Order: sequence, then C-alpha cells, then structure tokens
Amino acid sequence: MGRLSGAKRWDIFISHASEDKDSFVRPLVQALVTKKVRVWFDEASLKLGDSLLRKSNEGLANSHHGLVILSPAFFAKSWPGFELDGVMALATSGSQVILPVLHELTHKQLLSLFPVGAGLVYVSSRRRAICCLQGASSDHGTRRCGRSPRLSSSEAY
Repeated sequence: MGRLSGAKRWDIFISHASEDKDSFVRPLVQALVTKKVRVWFDEASLKLGDSLLRKSNEGLANSHHGLVILSPAFFAKSWPGFELDGVMALATSGSQVILPVLHELTHKQLLSLFPVGAGLVYVSSRRRAICCLQGASSDHGTRRCGRSPRLSSSEAY
C-alpha cells in the first residue's frame, strides 16, 4: 500500500468528481504536468484490473499535496467524499497539505456542504488556480497569488 520510507512518489493527488473532468480537471492536470508537477490522476494512474480503493490509497499516501476540486458534483457523490476524508486525515496528521479548489461552487455553498473547508485558504477555478498550484512542484512549496485566494463570504465566485 503506502511506502514505509518518507519518499513521496507524487507531488499532487487530485480528488474530483468525474463530471468535472472535461470542464476543469483534465486541463488543470495537463497544465501541471507541463510544469513538471508529478500528478496522481485516476486516468493516468489506473490500469485495467486495478483496485480503485488500493490505488487511490497508494496515491493519497504517496503524495505531498491533496488537491480537491470541490464542486456540486463532488459533494453529490460518495467516492470523492471518501477521498476527502483521506486527504483531511493526512493533512491533520501533518503528512500532506490540502489544496482546495472551488469549481462552480460559492463560499456560501461551501459553508453549508463542508464548513471545515470554508475555513481553509482556497482558490476558485475561475481565479488563477494554476498560478497558485504551480508552486506545488518538486520543491513541495506553495506560492501565493497576487492576493490571498480566500475571499469573504459576501464575494461571489
């Protein structure tokens, strides 16, 4: 399952709903890979016959960052919620950094669906998400955009 050594194989594990692949996830993955970010993405990481559960756990355990694409479709399904639980557990233990991205979701909606997540610094898929995520490369750092990506609840996304 996970590696016993401290070495991580991927920079970012991407958790998302399949409904968001065409509109946002695939273009984001392509941009990150172009920037030499090592990405665990189901379409690129799973082979025919693989156990989704085992491979997802391996990807989560061996990634520096857990990037979660939070959208209405994400919260409407069970599987992304399991991945979010794993990312949050790893983030709480200090072994992974969570990188939340709101996609077609407002801050107000996030407050009702995932109140803990509303307290995290996040970016919107409409606002320079790739800029903020480029720093999550092989140096495992993060880079701030020109301003803090978390906006007040009164500012609509």
